Amino acid sequence: MLLEELVSIGFGREEAERLARNNSFHHKNKSSQELIALFTKISNIYNCAYEEVKRAILIFPQFAGYDHERVVRQKTRLGRMAGLSEEETISYVLDMPILANYSTKRYLAVFDIARQLLNEGFSKENIMKAFFLYYPKSPYVPHSDRKRISQIANYEEPPLLKVMRKKLKKEG
Repeated sequence: MLLEELVSIGFGREEAERLARNNSFHHKNKSSQELIALFTKISNIYNCAYEEVKRAILIFPQFAGYDHERVVRQKTRLGRMAGLSEEETISYVLDMPILANYSTKRYLAVFDIARQLLNEGFSKENIMKAFFLYYPKSPYVPHSDRKRISQIANYEEPPLLKVMRKKLKKEG
């Protein structure tokens, strides 16, 4: 039973119950040895402690199912564009595991926002750092069926643009 397998590898009973009930955790048929092997492989890819992987999976259960070599490769590339080291980028991903998610459409919308902020005079490095902080905010124009700001002439600003601009102005 998954609940007992999760408890046996170090999850608390309440944590194990939450994961076992979560439809996004797709490793429900694995044994404790298979789960340990999976979590160890992930911790090796991120060069982090096993406990950090468990925490990330509790926050975002889908995290366990990703191709983490791809995630690290893609996110460190984005991090370098923002002036972040590989360690800083990985730290962001482990702190906010939803960053491991990959959506081309979402990134295109974010790049539109970044271009807008560059045109307003903000630095590329600060824009990218703000993006890593506010990634969960929507980059799409509200009430537009996920349209980007470059796709609509007169638009209401997306939540991500608003919060990033506010952060960037505050920093000077």
